[in-house]
Amino acid sequence: MRKKNLSIIGYLLFGASIFLFGYMLFEMIGTFRANNRVYFDMIGIMQVAVVIAIIALLGTLVIVFCSEKQERTKHVRRYFTYMFIVYVIFLIEALIVSRVTNARIGSMIGENQISFTNYFIYETNFIPFKTIGFYLMDGGKSVNMRTIIDNLFGNLVLFSPFGFFLPYFFKKMRKVANFLMAAVTLNVIIEGAQLMLRVGSCDIDDIILNMIGCMVVFLIYRTKFVQNIFEKLYIIQE
Repeated sequence: MRKKNLSIIGYLLFGASIFLFGYMLFEMIGTFRANNRVYFDMIGIMQVAVVIAIIALLGTLVIVFCSEKQERTKHVRRYFTYMFIVYVIFLIEALIVSRVTNARIGSMIGENQISFTNYFIYETNFIPFKTIGFYLMDGGKSVNMRTIIDNLFGNLVLFSPFGFFLPYFFKKMRKVANFLMAAVTLNVIIEGAQLMLRVGSCDIDDIILNMIGCMVVFLIYRTKFVQNIFEKLYIIQE
């Protein structure tokens, strides 16, 4: 009976996480439809995602504790499936939807949307390490340190979850070549979408930072030490 009561608490926590995520999703859709400016920054969206993940994790830990051993991997996998959905939606919101919304509102209040030619000239960079080098050399002198952190640290972290999710859900992605191809393709699609929609910036350094972040996580995921830990935590089956 005690474990049953604890299990109910676990499901309530997991449900609370889903409710919070649904509320955030509702707010995002409402903002888009109501033509309101979006003021989420990359770090802010990460913070919301972390809160949702922690609440769901607490619920999952309680559920796993109350479950039979053979059922535990299933519950853990459900948690990561949910986290993958949350991550992908917040990623699209941070990189595409919020920026499209702001651009659309700007045009409605008289702000001219940048032409494709001007965007290509001023908002794109195809020279590797040009932007990274500029931020590192600047050190907050002419650019706000928050902007530097958002662009360097934010891009390192932004795609890093793919280093776990892709090999976790897809066996073919556990090979380095397949993972690299998939990660590069996803990055190019995102940067290409920003270029075509003229939002954010299309920067090869973003791809470099994103790839470094997800490759570090991927290589850690592949280590025998981590695999052994995952087996003990019911993240993967023995």
